Amino acid sequence: LIMDINNQLTEIRNNFYKHFGFSPIPYEYIALLLSRDIDSDTIFTIGTNAYARNNDTVKNKFYKRLYK
Repeated sequence: LIMDINNQLTEIRNNFYKHFGFSPIPYEYIALLLSRDIDSDTIFTIGTNAYARNNDTVKNKFYKRLYK
């Protein structure tokens, strides 16, 4: 399970870097979402909304503490 989450995390990070040049959401948050069985497409959408500053979609105190 840990190795699978690591592989998915790497894939999602690479996807973010390919599109934005950086990761719009913290890696710890991505890992948390993966551990809750949220699929990578949904996580990419969350990252896109975060990049666009559409804060309605990101209601996570961990995210807001680090990225406000």
